[in-house]
Amino acid sequence: MNTTLVLTLLFCVGLTVFAKRTPEPDPEPTDEPEPEFDCDNCILFTTVIKDLVEDGETLDEVERDADRLCGVLPGDLREYCEDNLLPKVDRIYGQLQENTPQEVCENLDLC
Repeated sequence: MNTTLVLTLLFCVGLTVFAKRTPEPDPEPTDEPEPEFDCDNCILFTTVIKDLVEDGETLDEVERDADRLCGVLPGDLREYCEDNLLPKVDRIYGQLQENTPQEVCENLDLC
């Protein structure tokens, strides 16, 4: 019974603390993606390209596969991929010989 009372008391204190918070307004939407969005997606995309390079694919094959990858993404993510990452495939491909995906994305000013 003591355990039940303690848990009930903790629950009430938690509700009181939570209820006193003032809700923060939602931020205004912008057309610019968040910097983390750019960096995270670049690293993910570049990691996929790195795997293709390590499998021995040529630049033409990597460009074709990257185009297919962007094509299967949903909506805004596909548009972002096509507008911001596909045009950089040749630079990504060239830099992966000596850099990690993180370093490549930093060199492309996406991180």
